[in-house]
Amino acid sequence: MPEHQFEWVPTDAEVAEAFARLSIPAASKAAEFQGSFNRAFPYTDAEGRRRVLRLRPRWLTERRMRFEHALADRLAGRGLPVLSPVILGGRDTWMKIGDCYAEVYPFVTGREGQPLAEDAHLSGAVLARFHSEALGLDRGSYEPPDFQNQLGAPELLSLLGELVPSATCGGPLGSLLPDAQPALDQARSHLRELHARGGTSLPATIRHGDPHIWNFLYSEEGPARVLALLDLDMAAEGPRIFDVSYALYFLIGSTALADSDPPNPDRTWRPLCQQFMRGYAGATDTAVGTAEATAACPQMHCLAAHFLYWDIVRATKLDDISAACQHYRSIACMISEQEADVLAVVAGA
Repeated sequence: MPEHQFEWVPTDAEVAEAFARLSIPAASKAAEFQGSFNRAFPYTDAEGRRRVLRLRPRWLTERRMRFEHALADRLAGRGLPVLSPVILGGRDTWMKIGDCYAEVYPFVTGREGQPLAEDAHLSGAVLARFHSEALGLDRGSYEPPDFQNQLGAPELLSLLGELVPSATCGGPLGSLLPDAQPALDQARSHLRELHARGGTSLPATIRHGDPHIWNFLYSEEGPARVLALLDLDMAAEGPRIFDVSYALYFLIGSTALADSDPPNPDRTWRPLCQQFMRGYAGATDTAVGTAEATAACPQMHCLAAHFLYWDIVRATKLDDISAACQHYRSIACMISEQEADVLAVVAGA
């Protein structure tokens, strides 16, 4: 995998080639969607259908893409709101553009998820069904993603070890890194403590890998429902509690924001997380066990360290470093202080 994020992302020239090969008029495309790895453009095709062109990151292999498609087809076939790509010609659902693959997906009109009780409940139910149905997938085509954001303490300690003082770290990061040292030291200390605790065997499945509330699209009118669960880029074999912890981490983090749009009537994390867990528990036959609940907060600490690392790597100015460190300390402190309550919520108490 390329070292820097900007090397993963398809170029403007590759985007232009994809539009040309698909005969998409420039006037029919809307503004580019924001994303970390893919480049995605909504447009209208010659038949008047709304579509989304996705150019995938250059580390994606054909085998990995076939696995994602098989997973999407299985889940969609069982009634989950997961999108499958459109056939572009013959039997293929992709085309090679330079070093990247391009795909086309149906456009779904809906609203982005919000840190609200109803959205949290619905997302929990969909994620539980995702985990249950993914268990039956034939793993013959499985290939893990090159990038994962649900790592354990040992892997994160190795990543943080790459961030060294400015004397041996060049570029803009080198001059900014010393300001991050206290937060990095705190993260390393916490990860070493988690690693020393050891781990237990946890129920595993295919996990989504990125199930934050904003990767769900909801109906704008009528009864609330999830219209689409987006992005299987990080789907991987692993403990389902990693996904649960990830979703809860973002719900907890959303309460640390000064304001939300629309306004969030649930001004503490607890009602949001309770609704998520009620939705999850009501849609699965396999209850979250004690060992899984106990692993939730440690995994949230790993997530905090993961995002600290990437925010620092992407930083280009001191303010970016300061904001990343402040956010890390804030959410790590919140998770530590609320660990008993988080455990109770995950366990359904």
